[in-house]
Amino acid sequence: MLFLITYDFNQPQQEYPDFFNAIENLGDTHRLMSSVWLLNTDKSASAVHLTLARHIHDSDYLLIDRVTRNTKGNFNQAAINWLNQQNMEP
Repeated sequence: MLFLITYDFNQPQQEYPDFFNAIENLGDTHRLMSSVWLLNTDKSASAVHLTLARHIHDSDYLLIDRVTRNTKGNFNQAAINWLNQQNMEP
């Protein structure tokens, strides 16, 4: 399944290397924007959330949303190429 992961970190001067490593370890990834990733994985949204939530603070925000072929946007060519290579559901 293809997911969009977006987050807002609310801890000033805090770094989150374990969070980013966890995203990359969940499957095939592409960083779309500074706080937006695309993830292709066999995990459920709940499993992705549980994995990532342990690496952030209670005051941080995290959204995991499933992406389908009914997606539009303006992105760089690398993002478009990555999306076109994924097996998204209609």
